[in-house]
Parts: sequence; structure tokens; C-alpha cells
Amino acid sequence: MSELRFRTDTAIAVEIAVVINNRAIAVAFEKRVSGLVMVYGSDGMLLSAQAAGSKGTPTNVDVAMSMIKTVLNTGNSTRKQRELMEEEARQREDYADRIGSLLDGGVAIYDKPSNEKGEFVGAIAFSGGTPTQNEEICVEAVTAGGLYTDF
Repeated sequence: MSELRFRTDTAIAVEIAVVINNRAIAVAFEKRVSGLVMVYGSDGMLLSAQAAGSKGTPTNVDVAMSMIKTVLNTGNSTRKQRELMEEEARQREDYADRIGSLLDGGVAIYDKPSNEKGEFVGAIAFSGGTPTQNEEICVEAVTAGGLYTDF
């Protein structure tokens, strides 16, 4: 069996995205949360997506895509971006059309811990639970993939 690669150029490898996706689905089932997970590379390519239970609806697809948009355009998790905007008294309009959803549940993926200034390599979003559940599912999945978030 070949060794899994964490990155291909500046994005996470598909194999790692699948590990992250599968862990997100497992965590969602453990928490009894139905929804949809999406994993993207930092290059904007969809690497993996899957429904968990009955909430893989068009609405949850749209919400997850909106969270992914924010993460890919800012390099920050949705909660962190919202907090930065509040600290700086900035509005959505200040970012032109780069901000989608700011609900918790869109998480930035880094190759190193934030205190080591890791490189942004991807994004994950889960939609279907509460914002807190969505974010917890994503963070646990990223950690299981051997990568880091910006929290």
C-alpha cells in the first residue's frame, strides 16, 4: 500500500480528503446529526462530498457551499472570520462578494498548527446540525486526517 500524501502542491491530497470526509460522516452518526459534508482543496476543487442521513438536501448543499466560499476566499474558518470582522468593525460589503455564510461549520484546513503558521491547504463544511455541531464535526474530522484548523 502506498503512503498517503498530505498535500499535492498547495492542496490536500484526495486520499486525505476522503479520510476527513469519512471521519466527518462517522462523527455525525455518533452525534446523531444528519447533514452534508464537503471537503475542498485550497485550489477550489471539490475533493469529497457525502450526505449523512436524510439531510443531504439542496438547502444543506447551498449552506455548505456558502460556508466553503467564505473559507476558500479568506483562509479562515467561518467563526474566525466572523470574529475578525467584529473586532475590526468590518461589514460583509467590505469583502465585496468573497463572503458567503458566517455560520459556524465552515473550517479552514492547515498543514501545521496555527501557532506554527501552517499553510492553508483546504476547507471543510458540514451543514445539517446546529452551528456548534457542524463545527465540532469538521474539527474532529480534520484532526483525524492528521491536519489542523485555525482554532
